[in-house]
Amino acid sequence: MWDGYEHKANFFWVNCILALGTSVIILLMIKWLNKIMKEHNA
Repeated sequence: MWDGYEHKANFFWVNCILALGTSVIILLMIKWLNKIMKEHNA
């Protein structure tokens, strides 16, 4: 993918945004995941 970006800084911005978005999704899932863990005694 590196070669596909004319401005190399955009490559890092895309990775940063994807990482932050994934982190937000995981944080939003914490209550649901805790409930599942309690149901399975894990």
